Amino acid sequence: ADTVERLSELLRARGVEPRQWYGVWLFVDWLEFSGAALDPSDSEEVAATAAVELEASRRDPYRQLSRVFHLVGRKGPTLTSQQTSGQ
Repeated sequence: ADTVERLSELLRARGVEPRQWYGVWLFVDWLEFSGAALDPSDSEEVAATAAVELEASRRDPYRQLSRVFHLVGRKGPTLTSQQTSGQ
């Protein structure tokens, strides 16, 4: 399985600096097992659930419990051939 640490190493090796990671599907993923259901036609319920998911996805220990994660990185400026040759 992939880990944040291992994928961060791979990104750094390619000039991408990991900036943040988020847990995904912390609560909604488990609703079916609890017998609860999210009504997709209820926009208030969907918005409230999404807000809770987003906030929890940023915080430990919740994000560490997610089965899936998003790792966000940023690639720095690339050097042109003129910059590397000193011209």
